[in-house]
Amino acid sequence: MTGGYRFCITLTHPIEGKKPEILTIVETGERKMLYFRQGMGTVFSMETDREQLCMDVFVYLQNGFEIQYMSEECCARLWEEIVGGFTKKYRELQAGEQLFLTYCSDYGYSLEFLQESVDGQVPDAMQKWAGRHEIGNRPESTPQIPEWMGLGTGFTDGVYPDDLPEAETRPVAKFIRECHVQLYVRRWEEFEYIFVMTKQGGDGKVDVQAAISDGEELAFFKKGRPPENIPQQGVPLSFFFLRYLKAGYHIVYMSAAAHGTVWKELAKGRPEYLRPYGVQIRDYAGYCRKHGITKNRLSRKLGKEVTDFMGMYSLEGGKNERMTLPLQQPC
Repeated sequence: MTGGYRFCITLTHPIEGKKPEILTIVETGERKMLYFRQGMGTVFSMETDREQLCMDVFVYLQNGFEIQYMSEECCARLWEEIVGGFTKKYRELQAGEQLFLTYCSDYGYSLEFLQESVDGQVPDAMQKWAGRHEIGNRPESTPQIPEWMGLGTGFTDGVYPDDLPEAETRPVAKFIRECHVQLYVRRWEEFEYIFVMTKQGGDGKVDVQAAISDGEELAFFKKGRPPENIPQQGVPLSFFFLRYLKAGYHIVYMSAAAHGTVWKELAKGRPEYLRPYGVQIRDYAGYCRKHGITKNRLSRKLGKEVTDFMGMYSLEGGKNERMTLPLQQPC
């Protein structure tokens, strides 16, 4: 499971007149369990523990939550705990155990199905099912949440650079994994990373932020906070992009489509949001030269003509002056 994670289980709690509360528990490739709860900005993490997972699931079921998605591997692990005598140790969770086994019966988690789906032997926990246990009304189908995702998903132009310093690689990888979980809890099955940016904090930790699009909305992700959404056709992308640069963030990844959009917006020369960012525009032009991002290359990549902004702005003294630095030869 190196470089990714497995979805484990998603539970929801119906609330009359409101959107249901959503809880997702996942296991990472680093043998950690991550708990994501809707409306909470922090993510709880702990070492993978099957008994603790079983305890948490049964407690949530007894408190009105309902299972909306469960991976075969997660089910097999819970079955092992049940057959191992879990409720002999935790008698107060017997009702949760029966709710769980009722769900398994209703949704076809049979012994034969699990033995075909997971590696290793699976004990038959359904022998401990006492029969029908009321579990409330359920939707006709469970959410189509992929069970496995690699860290490269959502990067149309390749994943983040492999040559990042090790101090940055780990927090970026962890952040991307957490973004994936939150996206799928929100039912974003198709999405694209617009950019990923990092900044070294005063405490020595790396701060990571990202902008991700589903074609209609932009979601801005920051570690430890719920994502903020704006319409795709709202404020120009360059407005947010330049604000990140001015705040001291550096580009880790930026899609070709995002470069094309920013180039187009910068070429328009709207002073109300360009004038305060003259230094950042020059820095971005330098980044493009360093990484071989040219008008011709972007035009070929995107299949359409890209407006060439390079060299157009220095904005010193509020004037639109051409830069004196020579442009890189187009590729």
